[in-house]
Amino acid sequence: LKDDLGISNENVPGVEAYFSIGDHEITASYSLIDLSGDKHIDKTIVFNGDTYAVSSNVKTDFTTSMIDVEYQYKFLNLENVLAGLSFGIIVKGKYLDGEVRMRSSANDNQEDIQVPIPMLGLGAKIGLLADILEARAKVAGMGYDGSFCYDAMADISVNPFPFLNIHGGYRIMSLKIEDIGDVYAKMDFYGPYVGLALEF
Repeated sequence: LKDDLGISNENVPGVEAYFSIGDHEITASYSLIDLSGDKHIDKTIVFNGDTYAVSSNVKTDFTTSMIDVEYQYKFLNLENVLAGLSFGIIVKGKYLDGEVRMRSSANDNQEDIQVPIPMLGLGAKIGLLADILEARAKVAGMGYDGSFCYDAMADISVNPFPFLNIHGGYRIMSLKIEDIGDVYAKMDFYGPYVGLALEF
C-alpha cells in the first residue's frame, strides 16, 4: 500500500468493549481503516483485471471496517507470582468489510472486500505493581491455502484510579489474501497505539 501506491501513514480510530468473569474474557472491537494515495507508480499493477502501466498517475482509496470478536480462557492464572501472572488461549474472529478503488487516466476500477478470518492464539498478563501496573501481550493468527493473517500487540496498562485504565503499546497486523472470493491482497499495518478505558 505504501511503497507501491503511495498511501501515507494514518491513524486508525477504534472502540472496544470488554467483559470478564473468572478465567473467561470476551472482547469485541471495531476499527475504521480509511486510507488514500496518489502516486506515479514505478511498476505495472494489475487490479481487478485492469492493467495500470508504469509511470501512470494512480489515485487509490482503501476503506474497510475491521471487526474483531475474541474469547480468551486463562488456563494458567497465578495470582501470587509478582502482582499476578496469567496465560490464556485465544479464539478470535476478524471480519473485514470494505472497498478498494484505483483511478488513472486509462482505468477506474473498484473492488469490494468481505473477508472473514478465524484465528487462534495466546495471551499473557504480568502484574508489575499490585492492581496499578501490568504488562500485556497477545498474538493470534491463521494460515491456509496460501493465505494468512496474524495480529500481535504488546502494551503497558496503568490503573491510576479503580475505574480508569490507560494503556499504550505497539501492534502489528499482516494480512495476505490469496484468492478468497476472487480477492488477492498483501497488506501490513503496524505502529504504536494508545487507549483509554472506563471499567465498572
